[in-house]
Amino acid sequence: MRRSLAAAAVVLLAVPAIASDLLIRLERRAGDDLARLRAAGLPVVHETLGALFLEGDEATLGAARAAGFQARVLDDRAGASDYLQVGIRPDSDLESLRRFGAEIWAEENWRLLRVPRGAPLERLPEARVFVGRLPHRPFELPANAPVRSRAGNDAPNPLIQKMVAAVASADVDAYWTDLVTNPPTNSRYSSSAGATNAANYVASKFAAMGMPSQFQTYSASNAPNVVGTHGGGVTPGRVYLVIGHLDDLPYWGVAPGADDNASGSVTVIESAKVMSCWGFKSTVKFVTVTGEELGLLGSEAYAADAAARGEDIRGVLNFDMNGWAGDGVPAGENLDVNYNATSQWLGELFAQCAQEYATGVVVDAFSCPSLNASDHYPFWQRGWPAICGITDNEGYCGHTGYYPYYHTRSDTIPNCGNRSFFYGTIRATVATAATLAEPFKVTFRDTSVDVGAPAWLVVADRGPNTNPGSAQTLTVEVWSAAEPGPETVTLTEDGVNSMFFRGSIATTAEPAVHGDGKVSLREGDVLQARYIDASDCDGASNVAYTVSSSVVWGAKPAEVAPVALLAGPPTRLTWPPVPGAVRYDVASGALPTTGLHDASCGANDLLAEAWDDARPDPGAGAGYWYLVRGENAFGSGTWGSGSDAAPRTIAACP
Repeated sequence: MRRSLAAAAVVLLAVPAIASDLLIRLERRAGDDLARLRAAGLPVVHETLGALFLEGDEATLGAARAAGFQARVLDDRAGASDYLQVGIRPDSDLESLRRFGAEIWAEENWRLLRVPRGAPLERLPEARVFVGRLPHRPFELPANAPVRSRAGNDAPNPLIQKMVAAVASADVDAYWTDLVTNPPTNSRYSSSAGATNAANYVASKFAAMGMPSQFQTYSASNAPNVVGTHGGGVTPGRVYLVIGHLDDLPYWGVAPGADDNASGSVTVIESAKVMSCWGFKSTVKFVTVTGEELGLLGSEAYAADAAARGEDIRGVLNFDMNGWAGDGVPAGENLDVNYNATSQWLGELFAQCAQEYATGVVVDAFSCPSLNASDHYPFWQRGWPAICGITDNEGYCGHTGYYPYYHTRSDTIPNCGNRSFFYGTIRATVATAATLAEPFKVTFRDTSVDVGAPAWLVVADRGPNTNPGSAQTLTVEVWSAAEPGPETVTLTEDGVNSMFFRGSIATTAEPAVHGDGKVSLREGDVLQARYIDASDCDGASNVAYTVSSSVVWGAKPAEVAPVALLAGPPTRLTWPPVPGAVRYDVASGALPTTGLHDASCGANDLLAEAWDDARPDPGAGAGYWYLVRGENAFGSGTWGSGSDAAPRTIAACP
């Protein structure tokens, strides 16, 4: 395991290893302290609600103090030590904790232990504590600016409403029972045969959904992660994760692990089942990881590998112990959702989706960078937005409540209480994951369509895939105000057994000719498309889906004024930049300006707003008139208008 993690670290060249011996604690001053310190090059390895922790040297300490932070050296053995942030519960075995390592700091509900570098964590969770290892590499800054996929004034998406309604309590109960009993071992301890059996079970469920999956084997001694991939049809490179850990405790004998964390794994499986029938613009990956109880081994392996591959992770929804209905604190149990500064938008979006899609669960989303004991944390370390959903925060960041059956053989489904709470957390997960990935039945590939360029359409539908041996086709209707009688477009399946069909139709500014395979557009028009789904995911028949796209009227240059040429050097023609234009064509004719149709092409595909006309002077007092066409990236554009305001078509320029 250590070899595989070290190999991943070599690939991640953005952050150098820390060669220093001081563990330094800074008193937090503002919510953006992490970003400011990392932008300044200071090696922040961990943050909590009240502090930031650095590994460095005397120069690091001096730089932090010079920046105005109250700094304190907690330990001078960082080069040879690991540090464990250990969350304390009412039933924690403090004597075992003292034997495991030296306490060097305490705040909130947790203590910081120093242990030898590489010390295994197998037995520490038996003390009924939460354990998170501080990394020895600095946190990374976010790669992408946060983008809310749902504005506050948007109406709920009907497709997402259908998905939320499709969460089936009977299926949830079946998955939950199967994982908890997990015959014949009745355990999912990470290095046991039971964990491998459970991983195979998850993979079989993904296969039954028609979802491609793979095992991620990161260690010879631990069961593999399971990754189910639901690819996107428009922006497949953008990836969202729904994740939960599959392994459990105790490490020997019967270990049902109903809440910790069969509940999170069931959330992954049911979300995958519900969403698998629908198409999304972006990719969603459904991941069960192992080794969480041993120090986030599986999620660390996934995050390190994703960073090495350059995976564009836009958001991570992690669930850990979300199956327990709680102890009534607060009255009317809610789901605690933890976020850090990078992930605030994601936590708030989850709370919004839970409410607006009537999921039945109340969400309390709050800043809690202190919580490093679950599988969202390796993603935080690399700058990716991630949240952790848990029934009770066990004292982290001032949020109380604790699960009394944690890491015991009594962690059973009956002891989790009212299952309706659990169902609600899954519905909220589906609502949020679907909102992020953007579901569609029919969509234009591009946010706007340029006149003269092809309009590309994508349909997401499993139904037409009637022949698994060849690509199928389907039809979509496309129309506009300029051509209200729809044209029919044929879309072809991306490949055998794909759910995505795509194709294009030409657009034109010319008058409409019905049936010519082109859609006529005029300035200010809207392009519209309609697809009839013969059999929808919810069983409905002949459901009509429509979509519209704005129209960009190419680049919009005006006529360049007539220029009278004088004897001498070539005439230098210039014009202002045209919005949307990446190149220009120039056409011209002799003055006077009558007969503009007699123009000839003077220049083609110019990359600058200038052209030298090297033709000889036409005569004293005479000259040439010019029209300039700006072309957009698709090669479409319009000529300016002549003095009579009539648009000109210059056939001489390609």
